[in-house]
Amino acid sequence: WTTKEMAEWLTDRLPSFRTACAESNSTPWLTGIYQEFLDGFPCAEPNPTEIQEAGGDIEKARNRIKTERKKQIYWWFWNRRMPGSKSSKKEKNLLPLAQKKSRPPQPYQAYMSL
Repeated sequence: WTTKEMAEWLTDRLPSFRTACAESNSTPWLTGIYQEFLDGFPCAEPNPTEIQEAGGDIEKARNRIKTERKKQIYWWFWNRRMPGSKSSKKEKNLLPLAQKKSRPPQPYQAYMSL
């Protein structure tokens, strides 16, 4: 849903989001970010289908589009809140080289071997 410019803009603000989360202050921070984002990257005007779904109310359709964009911004930041590895795959051992520890036999197994 983002363009390169939007992704760069969001990525530039990611460290301050992490700081706000650490200080338990993310809600006011996000409220300001929503407005900054929408000022820099305005939402598209609603199409006729969206206006019809909103009961013919253009303002209601615009608000629905803004709400959806705010959800996208929220989840973009939330999914990137923890710093971590850039790779999506973790290294795995291909062969189990370590031997399994032997266990003592169960009582019925010891009895069966008598």
